[in-house]
Amino acid sequence: MKGNKIFNPTIKCMANISIITNSHQPDDSRVYHKIALSLTKSHSVQIIYSHKNIKQSTENVLYTNINTSSKASFLKKSLKHIVDFNTDLIICVEPFTLVIGNIAQKHYKIPFVYDCHEFFAEAFEDRFKYGKLFLKTLYSFLERSLYKKAKGVITVNNILVEQMKKYNKNTICCANYPILDEIESNIREKEYDLIYIGGISENRGLTQMLKIVKEAKEKNRLLTLIIIGTFLQGNSREEVDKVIEKYNISNQITIINHIPSNEIPSFIQKSRIGLSLLDPNTKRYQNALPLKLLEYMKEGVPVIANNFPIVRNVVDNYKSGICIEYSVNEGLDAINKLLNNTELYNTYAQNAKQAIKHDLNWQTEEAKLLAFIDKAINE
Repeated sequence: MKGNKIFNPTIKCMANISIITNSHQPDDSRVYHKIALSLTKSHSVQIIYSHKNIKQSTENVLYTNINTSSKASFLKKSLKHIVDFNTDLIICVEPFTLVIGNIAQKHYKIPFVYDCHEFFAEAFEDRFKYGKLFLKTLYSFLERSLYKKAKGVITVNNILVEQMKKYNKNTICCANYPILDEIESNIREKEYDLIYIGGISENRGLTQMLKIVKEAKEKNRLLTLIIIGTFLQGNSREEVDKVIEKYNISNQITIINHIPSNEIPSFIQKSRIGLSLLDPNTKRYQNALPLKLLEYMKEGVPVIANNFPIVRNVVDNYKSGICIEYSVNEGLDAINKLLNNTELYNTYAQNAKQAIKHDLNWQTEEAKLLAFIDKAINE
């Protein structure tokens, strides 16, 4: 196991927990920064992952990288590392890792739980043009047949709770809220009017955002937009650059493909408005609260977001921004409303920060996670 010499828990551990992921980065916001680090307060934690990015083990978390494209190889090696770690509980993060959890439970008597923070069946369905309903139904059937044998299920919102509780009664919600910083962030001079953080693709609002900047320029308002993220499959930097050049907005757009997660807050702080404008035709987006939305709010940046009920419930209730339909005109109107009214902007900015500080933070969810895991181990 890579990093074994570094791994040396400094506290007395109640149990050994192995977290398995075959698609997330080793330093993923939820997998590592939230679940793993929260559990290290009273447990020994191993993260088994498969990624080209290598993460060195720390005093509290053992990283085990199985960098292979073969799922059979990942499964076999994962089981070995689970046994070698004397694992007391497994946390599965994707449907495929549930296969590993089921095998470990049946053959090695090691229980598992499922941390489901995505609509996997809907995401699988979106890959295809035809047979969508059949494929979604089949995927859903396979997924629930695997997690119904788990000790329990952790999800990120009540929509998923209601869906999954039908097949595993021990299902709870631990929302994917941001982690509160111990030190307040410094106020930075604003360099960008707009910021978007996340996967870069058409259905995540890429063209919509570029059109907003284009329309604003045609109306004599020069908006600057910074986009930070990775281009998703089917989308390329070259194609986007052509669109930007066609719109004649090259000097107003900054695209950064990837930066370390600890540098993201500084870019948000340097921006005036955070954007989360997802294509409503991708149905699963309507049932999810984007983490980036909360990350904007955490830094005191007002948001402009989709008018989805789950999003509106946060933005409107905390008066932290404006919810709109998926429309270039509505987007531009909302931007002008915020940038032209300093008093309104400052009110939303303060409300956004206070919402995260007092309610929508990981520290409010952590206790639920720890109690759930302790129960799964001790039952």
